[in-house]
Amino acid sequence: MSFVTHNEELHQLDRTVGVLFLGYVVTMALYGFNAYQVYIYFSTLQGEHYLKRVSVALLAMLDAASVGLLTEAVHSYMVLEFPKSSPAVESPTTTFAVDNGLAVLMILIVQLYAFIPPSAITLKFYNSLSGLMLNGFVATSSKDNATVAAFVGVISIAAFTLGIAMTVKMARLEDFDFMAKGSMKASAAITGACQGLTLTAGLVTAGMLYLHHDPSKSISVDESFTMPYDNLVDIVWERGVAATVIQFAYFVVFLSSPSDRFWMPFQLTARRAFMLGLVTLYINRGIAQGREVSDSADTTPVSTNAFRARKADLSTTTEFSTLGDLSASSDTDTATKNNSENIFRIDVTKTVEHDPPFGDYKKPLESQDQ
Repeated sequence: MSFVTHNEELHQLDRTVGVLFLGYVVTMALYGFNAYQVYIYFSTLQGEHYLKRVSVALLAMLDAASVGLLTEAVHSYMVLEFPKSSPAVESPTTTFAVDNGLAVLMILIVQLYAFIPPSAITLKFYNSLSGLMLNGFVATSSKDNATVAAFVGVISIAAFTLGIAMTVKMARLEDFDFMAKGSMKASAAITGACQGLTLTAGLVTAGMLYLHHDPSKSISVDESFTMPYDNLVDIVWERGVAATVIQFAYFVVFLSSPSDRFWMPFQLTARRAFMLGLVTLYINRGIAQGREVSDSADTTPVSTNAFRARKADLSTTTEFSTLGDLSASSDTDTATKNNSENIFRIDVTKTVEHDPPFGDYKKPLESQDQ
């Protein structure tokens, strides 16, 4: 291990200010995706259990608070401290440490929420393993499901406890260079254990989703494009693979060199990847189960399926009378309606394109009588 020296030695910056700024850029991009997904969740779905809505709202508030704290920390490192002739990103700022605490709390909410039973009434609808993982409730009627829930719940809470201890240790740390030296070895051990338990919970959740998750598919004219795209979204986000991979990288890089700053980009992005996966899963499952909100000015159901392919078929049916023109008298209209043989249908199909990478209009328009 080599210590970080003064800023005028530019070769040191790639492992201090450089990696910190890279992590900041990526995590802010993920924050933008999260903000849009939260908007889609609340504006698109209805009939969601209140605990789901509370969890998404809480995650959104914590995410916004984290952005403020992280921005202040980056400002301190790159604007206030960088021009000085002192080591770059030398020690944790207070806001950086508090942001770390918010990160472990956000990951706890994401990993635990799948195991919160809202009521005895709704439990009966979630008595399969896929129901457990996809809908966010414990299926207590299944011994195996309860075992999985208990296992992930225990290690998630343990990881959160260690994460809080890690945050306290980080706030007292005088120099990142000494994180694995002397009395600070305990801090590195606590951090490594926290990330290892978080990784274990993520692997179990991703594995169960991979085995039992049946993702919804876009209805598209160009299936050669939408099928691979939907599969990519399903594997990377809905099943939590992206978050698990980032968490794995965080764990390995930190254990390899805790005194270097290479672990910081993964620490900054992991919590938002977990959140993005959960909210995307909620949206796509809600739409697949028909809980999307209809336009108040039109009874036609319109859905925006997050992270889905961009094209879908919209079909509408128009009926015309064979008895005279469309301005016939009310008596003729009545006779026409009572005689199905005097009706013929014209099916009109049109393709709607939606801006990538979010959304499609999936459900066919309902038939309307003219």
